[in-house]
Amino acid sequence: MAEVTRERLLEALYDQNPWWRGGQVPLAMAKPFRRRDFFFLRNRLSDPQILGIYGPRQVGKTTLMYQLIHDLITAGKVDPRRVLFYSSDYPGTSGSDAELLNGILESYSTSILKEPMGGFRDRVFVFLDEVGKSEGWSRILKGWYDLRHPIKFVVSDSSQSHLLRDAARDLVGRIHLQLMLPLKFADFLAFRLGKEELSETALEWRDRVVDGLRAGSPSKVLSAFQRVAEEMAPLRRQVQIHVEAYLLTDGFPELVTSDDLAQVGTRLRQYVDLTLYRDLVRLFEIRNPKALEDLVGLVASESGQRANYQTLSRTLRLKYETLRTYLDYLESVFLVASSEFYTRSLAKRIRRPKKLYLRNCGLRNAITGELHEGLLANPERLGLAVETLVFDHALRFAYLATKANPPKAYYWQDEEDREVDIVLDLGPRPLPIEVKYRGEVRGEDTEALAGFLRERPGSVGLVITRVTLERRGDIVLVPLWLFLLAC
Repeated sequence: MAEVTRERLLEALYDQNPWWRGGQVPLAMAKPFRRRDFFFLRNRLSDPQILGIYGPRQVGKTTLMYQLIHDLITAGKVDPRRVLFYSSDYPGTSGSDAELLNGILESYSTSILKEPMGGFRDRVFVFLDEVGKSEGWSRILKGWYDLRHPIKFVVSDSSQSHLLRDAARDLVGRIHLQLMLPLKFADFLAFRLGKEELSETALEWRDRVVDGLRAGSPSKVLSAFQRVAEEMAPLRRQVQIHVEAYLLTDGFPELVTSDDLAQVGTRLRQYVDLTLYRDLVRLFEIRNPKALEDLVGLVASESGQRANYQTLSRTLRLKYETLRTYLDYLESVFLVASSEFYTRSLAKRIRRPKKLYLRNCGLRNAITGELHEGLLANPERLGLAVETLVFDHALRFAYLATKANPPKAYYWQDEEDREVDIVLDLGPRPLPIEVKYRGEVRGEDTEALAGFLRERPGSVGLVITRVTLERRGDIVLVPLWLFLLAC
């Protein structure tokens, strides 16, 4: 590195690591509320493996890194100078040259710690934010990791495809990957009510529901949800207020405290623009960004509907293969998700159309211009929003129950074209889920679900309702808020 570059780099490192001077992480960086991911990742800091955190923009990956640093310094009694943070987004030193990472470590070693890289006296923790923006980062970290120096690397990135691809190429057996998404409803509620313990309690509720599903016992599943309802009875009215807020805005951490829906909508639309134009258009050199933006709008407007790719390609004036590529890009940054027809036959699955979802309900509402309380009084549009929210939490439920990465969700139709909205493959017993967010659920509303269960005896089905909690044979009707808390 040239001397002037080294001087600028050292200046940037001091700017990004204020604990080297003050001895602690500023409260504005390490915010006090700890989501569930924090406790899990904190336990992995003692492992030798590289820790990789990935997920969409604005979900709090950087904040979580600061919280981990704060915990190392305060609870772990680590010397503040033995913790390095660097963001590839930092102005003036950002770039795609992975050799910059070597320069960072060498400058940190010689100028900050004043210890040679091969002779560290104690363990060092290196946090690299948005590491995927440095081309070849995984090769550089592989080299350092294989030298067995006492360095714990923690990295983050906003692109699933890039982090997984690079890790699979260079870091097999050397990295543990952890997906991080916007706050689930349990974390959102815990924050809003000031009851951090709710996040942990919700894990116990989920485990009881999973046990009932694995046993194929609708009575046990109902009992698990009834237990949650009883424990939350004193807070029931507050929960209903917060579930409607969550349904409108979802769980982006920086917006959790805001009740200004117009401001939230503006911020979420900015987030979409950043993801499309900064992450995708620039990264993949997309030639038709307007078509990409229009595609996101179409998926948002009809989130949860079956999509005809041929029709979409004609509407957007895109080649069929280009459309599929754009959808893959959108999935890689967690804007869009898809579900296939549920069948063991690969040929049948391929022939059937996919359902497309906007992955986040708040983003869906912002893009469609429906992030306002009027949505709550529009049953048709509200139904699409609720199914979008249930789909997202169902994917998370599947991941936690099966550890499949990435988790998959499906849909199912009978011969009369009646549909089961979501099917999770939980092993020997699939979990079909139907969304009927209304005051009364009629018998004909569950006919498709009953047909699915007749073909797969021993399984339990769920119907997501507005208020009803009861059992009908092998089907359990459960209010939306209860389902969300148990995911």
